[in-house]
Order: sequence, then C-alpha cells, then structure tokens
Amino acid sequence: MGSLPSVTMVASIIKLTIASPRPFYIIPALQKVAASGYGFPSGHTLMALVLWSFIGIQVYRYIKVHNPSAQLTRWRVGIISTVVLFSLSQAVARVWYGVHFISDTVASLVIGSVMIAGFMLWINLDKHNLTRCMTNKWFWLNVTVAFGLIAGTTQAPDHIYLFSCVLAIFLINDYVPRQYQRLNLRYLLGLITCLLIGCSVILYSGYMLINLSNVSLIVLAIRSITIVVLITWILGCSSWFYRHTCSSSAHVQQAN
Repeated sequence: MGSLPSVTMVASIIKLTIASPRPFYIIPALQKVAASGYGFPSGHTLMALVLWSFIGIQVYRYIKVHNPSAQLTRWRVGIISTVVLFSLSQAVARVWYGVHFISDTVASLVIGSVMIAGFMLWINLDKHNLTRCMTNKWFWLNVTVAFGLIAGTTQAPDHIYLFSCVLAIFLINDYVPRQYQRLNLRYLLGLITCLLIGCSVILYSGYMLINLSNVSLIVLAIRSITIVVLITWILGCSSWFYRHTCSSSAHVQQAN
C-alpha cells in the first residue's frame, strides 16, 4: 500500500499536463456532486482499481498459503470479478455524477491496469523488489526528494500533501518492524483504540488550528504538518504494538 502515493502523484501530474475540463464545465446541468480541477484521468477510478487489485492480490496469496487445498482457480476468478465490479462501479458513478467523461474513466482503467502490471513485475524481482523497497529507508529518501521537487515545481496543494505523506513514511521507516506477527485480540483492540483516539485528536487539533487563520499559505502548512503527524502516529503506533507482540512472543519461547 506504500505505492499508493505514487499512483495519486501520477494521476495528478497527468491532470495538470493534459488539463482536460470536466463535463459540467461545458454543460453545468450535468454536475451532481462537488468537484474541482481537471477531469482526465479519473483519480477515483484509478485509485479504486489499484487499491482493490492490491487487496485482491493479498487475499489470493493468503488463501494460497494458508489453504493450499482450496480451489484456487475458482478463487482467482471470484477475486478478479469482484475487483472488476467494484472498479467499474466507481467509474460508472463518476460519469453519472457528471464529473468525468466516459473516456476519462476508460483511460483511468487502462492506466491503472498498466500500473498494476508494473507493480506485479516489481514485486517478483529477485533484487530490489517492491517488498524490500517498502522497508528501505534510502528508497523512501529518494521518493521524498522526488516528490519534494515535483511539489516545489508545480506548487500544487495535492503534491505538497503527497510530499508530506512520503516524508512521514521516511521519518518513521527505521522504527517499522521488518517481521510481523498476528496480533491477539487484546493487542488488536488496544491498537484500534489508540489509533482512533490519536487520529481523532490530531485531526481535531489540525481543524481547530486551520480555523484560526485565513491565510492560505498558513492553512497549507498546517494541513501538511497534520498529515505528517497523522501518518507518523498511524505507523508508529502500529509498529509499537507489533514490536511489543514480537517481544512478548520471544519471552514466551525462551520460558518454554
């Protein structure tokens, strides 16, 4: 999922490059929901396809490892059908709301399919594969620098927010455990509770600070800092619980 910021960045760069108007700019009566910016490609459709595809891949791998006797072909067809259904539903909804042309969503599905194929090739590499890169601090340093250069060049708020996301991932990367264990119910409930409380406090604090200023640059800075703190809290809190679980398991094994 760490690759999702790159998907959003690619969609945003294409939008700014092609600068295709949305349908309601031409026929205002088509607009059914609020939307701004350019229309091509459909970021919602692109993100839906990539996100559901990644979830489907993980589900299939889990079934393949933990239930080898399962009918994998039937599972594969079911997962692919579900991904296609959810992605097409998102595409149809964006056209129905009048915020995208049909060509915008079709192109987004094509772009998303190409990106998924690229990610799959990257995952299957022997060296420097996607899994290793996600836990490599130097990889995230390069991504952070690249996103920072793009954000500094375009000065688009979306790019600045994406830069904040990858910056937070880079800062917390060393603390993220490289090996994971399944959390028991007590730790899982504790993790969910801490995440909900922490995220609520961070978002509410950011919202209150934003309301204190009408200067767009200050608002942009507050939102960016809020994103950095939010991502750092989510990854840091999750990592702490996983590390604590691993330590507890190690002590139990030593005792036995």
